[in-house]
Amino acid sequence: MPRPREKPPTTPELGALGLAVEQVRRERGDTQEEVGEKEFSDHHLTGPIERGHRNLTFMTLVKVAEALDSSPSEIVGLADRYLEEGKVGRVGDSAG
Repeated sequence: MPRPREKPPTTPELGALGLAVEQVRRERGDTQEEVGEKEFSDHHLTGPIERGHRNLTFMTLVKVAEALDSSPSEIVGLADRYLEEGKVGRVGDSAG
C-alpha cells in the first residue's frame, strides 16, 4: 500500500490520480527516477505527481502512461476507484 503522505494532496482528485500513478509504477517495478527519466528527462517531476501536488494536463498524463507501459484510461480508472472507495480524504486530511 502507498506510504503516508507528509503534506496532503492539493485536491482529493489529484491525490487519487497520484496514488494511481504510484500503484501502476510499483506494479511495473519502476522507481520514480526511472519513470521521470522516461517521461520528462527529469526524475524530479514524478514525486509531485504521485503526492497529488501537480495538476496534469492530458498530454502529461499520456506521457506518464507511456513511461509506465500503461494507458491513460487504466490510470484514470484506478484513480476513480480510489475516489469511490474514499482512499483519498479532503485537503488537510492525511488519508492514504
